[in-house]
Amino acid sequence: MNYPILYSFIRCPYAMRARMILKLADIKCELREVRLNNKPEHMLEASPKGTVPVLILEDKIIDESIDIVNWALNITNVFEGNIKQDQINLTEELIDLFDDKF
Repeated sequence: MNYPILYSFIRCPYAMRARMILKLADIKCELREVRLNNKPEHMLEASPKGTVPVLILEDKIIDESIDIVNWALNITNVFEGNIKQDQINLTEELIDLFDDKF
């Protein structure tokens, strides 16, 4: 069985966000830690912008942490019964605020 590949950098907050949701959702993946001054060719072929995180799935590539979060939430029920939709909406609003507008 092939697991998704996650390119990450240990100190990148966006990569941390991706690793956290994958852990919370119990999604197994192959973690490939990246040195930002020596990016792997395979990662750059998948996502030419050269930033982390990059999640490589069988049928698509996700290279934004919030998109990885939304993908994981859509394929699992990790928060079912634990977090109400209004809390999820608030979280998305805060992420948007601090990622883009702050």
